[in-house]
Amino acid sequence: MSSSGISAQIRSTRVELATLDGSDVLFHMRVLRGQTIETAELTQGGTTVTLEASPVPLANTQWIVLDASEEMVNLQTTVQSAVQRFLRNNEIPTGLIIYNSRVDTLSPTDRISQIDSFLLGYTATAGEPACLADALTPISEAVRQLDFSWRILLITAGDFSGQSNCDTQTVPPMPAPVDVIAISDDINDMLQELVDGSEGSLIRANLRTVEARINEVRTQWGQPTYALRGTWLEDWDSSESLDLTVTLSNGSSETVTVRLRDYNIALPIVLTDEPTQIVLATITPQEAATEAIAVVDTVPTADATSSSDSSGGSGDNIALLLILGAVLFIIGAVILALALSRLRRPTPYSPQAEQGNFYDTLDDEVESSVTATRIRERNILDTGDGDSPTRAAQRAHPSPSSSADYQSDETHLGEFDVEEVDEMLITQVLTDNRFRNMIEQSVDQDEVVAWIRLEGTIPDDFELTRRGALVGRSQECDIQIKGDRAISRQHARLDVQANDTITISRLSAVNPVIVGGIQVGNHHELKTNDVIHLSDRTRLILITRTDELDEEITRIK
Repeated sequence: MSSSGISAQIRSTRVELATLDGSDVLFHMRVLRGQTIETAELTQGGTTVTLEASPVPLANTQWIVLDASEEMVNLQTTVQSAVQRFLRNNEIPTGLIIYNSRVDTLSPTDRISQIDSFLLGYTATAGEPACLADALTPISEAVRQLDFSWRILLITAGDFSGQSNCDTQTVPPMPAPVDVIAISDDINDMLQELVDGSEGSLIRANLRTVEARINEVRTQWGQPTYALRGTWLEDWDSSESLDLTVTLSNGSSETVTVRLRDYNIALPIVLTDEPTQIVLATITPQEAATEAIAVVDTVPTADATSSSDSSGGSGDNIALLLILGAVLFIIGAVILALALSRLRRPTPYSPQAEQGNFYDTLDDEVESSVTATRIRERNILDTGDGDSPTRAAQRAHPSPSSSADYQSDETHLGEFDVEEVDEMLITQVLTDNRFRNMIEQSVDQDEVVAWIRLEGTIPDDFELTRRGALVGRSQECDIQIKGDRAISRQHARLDVQANDTITISRLSAVNPVIVGGIQVGNHHELKTNDVIHLSDRTRLILITRTDELDEEITRIK
């Protein structure tokens, strides 16, 4: 799907992306560390739309592009060491590109071993040109995920004079601002075009200062990026400029003019509960025999004059072909029937299968779809019509009674009841001495508004204060979930409103938040004893603070 986007730089903020996402307009805006976006408005032709700002920063994807041409021969060791230190203890998915006349690409990954191994192959070669456009093409063609902020760094000393030896001579449009560290006194026109076209920054360096310049970029990349979303008006012109005005938490207000342009945006996954219908043509034995005779009749004879003399032999051959055709037909029908039975039978859910490290082998893009599928299989996700995909599939394709193991799994699926399981969890939490001790100790703390039990691979208990809590795998999260790769780095956000109402917002564009069997979005109001399903292995149980609960605990104490 082609969308629109641009990057622009203003005084203390930078618009890294502006895109049309269906009927909405979406911005990614970087701000100074310690600042948040309080309000945002988009204006065109005197009409203004208020944008909703995400309460937490976006996760990042990094790209680092390294020149391996002749001009980098004496700089390679210094650059390689600086980049390795730049990525030390890195948890951000990082893609690497090493280029001269050849382009080697490592897709974004957070596995340090893969990154280190790829960097070991970084070798500048004498006589090699710097094919910059070829190197940037993989990034330009990569599918851009809208729930990630993209950062791109190019380190080069190339003069780009040997472009005739490259496949591409024109710099492609980039999906994010490109920060360039140029280890050269002269800036080539192609490099300047890249910086201007992407609204990036150009940083000059030499052999002595290159590592300091890389550290400067690392500091800038540490600034948070927030998503801004609002409705795109039908009478607005996407080819014309727009004014984006934001107010930061320090009270300052800034306005930037942006334009839209095309980007490569991933198509959303469309799920369906309808089983695939396979229609088979029915062939009777008589039709098979007729077709076999027709095939035999079309085979030319070697000696037409001798065919009448050997009519008995031809009759034997026809009979043999008929028998062979009937046998093949029966075998084919059996194979098709077995294949159809396996296609129609749902894969049974097996808790034992999850005890290994299955999720550890998944990238973030893959694990999200696996998680959503398993939630539907376990009847956690409501389809909106009071029925679940699993139960609908069971009615359409009942399990064979001859398979005892499969029948037991199917019964488990069909009898799974979210409310009953949630009630059992709540009862266990309220009767747990460790959890009750935590509540008792919190009675005299006015800032505590609720308590949360984390049920998952590594259980834990948390107090929820009025400042809210960020939930996810990242170490920055207030409620950190460990050991479950199906959880996003920033999965959800718990907010406490002025009236002490607690709401939850889903922060991941792909991984779900399920409350009461319903997949929720932003600012979903929670009530006491709600069980929040984040994956098929991780749940949060919310116990809100009430006067009655305080009195009961005080009485017990």
